[in-house]
Amino acid sequence: MALTEEESLRYSRQLALPEIGPAGQEKLRAARVAVVGAGGLGSPVLAYLAGAGVGEIGVFDSGPVELSNLHRQPLYAAADVGTPKTAAARRRLLEANPGITVVAREGRLTGADMAAALAPYRFAADCCDNFATRAALNRACLELGIPFVHAAVGQMEGQLAVFDPRRGPCLECMWPGIGSEKERSGAEAGILGPAAGAIGCLQAAEIIKLILGLGGPAGRFLMFDLRGWTVTAAEIKKRPDCPVCGSYFTTV
Repeated sequence: MALTEEESLRYSRQLALPEIGPAGQEKLRAARVAVVGAGGLGSPVLAYLAGAGVGEIGVFDSGPVELSNLHRQPLYAAADVGTPKTAAARRRLLEANPGITVVAREGRLTGADMAAALAPYRFAADCCDNFATRAALNRACLELGIPFVHAAVGQMEGQLAVFDPRRGPCLECMWPGIGSEKERSGAEAGILGPAAGAIGCLQAAEIIKLILGLGGPAGRFLMFDLRGWTVTAAEIKKRPDCPVCGSYFTTV
């Protein structure tokens, strides 16, 4: 379906990019992306996916907006404190772009229901704040055969990786036993607000690249340190003995 006059004007700056154009914009409009976590990473990811015209965005989170969130989660305002993040995010995204669909689901996703929740989507963003949910998302994406972009942030550092578990390494190839790791809360470790924004913006860019077919090979890991403005890159190797994707490839 051709772009409307309003869409052509709204997306004119990205339509001008040779990598996007009208055909790429139609891909974005047809895309369905699940964003698991609507906090420090999810806030910029959601805003930029909505701004880019991603047709359907699923927002998954289990907590309310808190006053301590606002320094790093610009999707929300003081009036949203106490409101479920999913509801506040949906309202803000539709205010910014009423031409998209936003599906909000409140409640923590576990291993038992993660795959069912992600089934309608073709791409996912790991914006989680706990290891168990990250592990469940990794396994669900393997089961469903969908790529996802992983990101994490703490203090003044962040990390980013693209995973396509049926075609390359999965999150547990890089991080064995992540589901059983001990948590360290952001309140304990601290976090610089712009660090979450910077990593979240890069994560949104990688999701858009996946939708457009511009993404590079899965399994490249980047670590950013904003203190010294350094970037460390590494290739993640697929582990034949990985308890998640290794066992999958030996049985299908």
